[in-house]
Amino acid sequence: LSESSKKRPFQRYHALQSLGLTGLMLLLTVAITIVTGILGVVPIIGFLVAMLMLCLSPLIFLMAVVAIFYYGYQAYQGRRFAIPIVTGFMSDQGWL
Repeated sequence: LSESSKKRPFQRYHALQSLGLTGLMLLLTVAITIVTGILGVVPIIGFLVAMLMLCLSPLIFLMAVVAIFYYGYQAYQGRRFAIPIVTGFMSDQGWL
């Protein structure tokens, strides 16, 4: 995205992976919110789904934060790694 990224392919690779991972997490958050909102209209199922999401939301958030710190640490160590879903999709699109 910048001129210096052409000179630093390692930095560009991990920056694009980070953008892809963040985009995937944002997309999943929006999808879960929409599904929860739609199911929230149904009387009994809506209550159960709302309680389930209330309990699972902190765990999902914690897992996302741990993933971001783990992959950031791996990049800091100088390792070139692949994030399972994100790297394959970005390679298929020609972004990596």
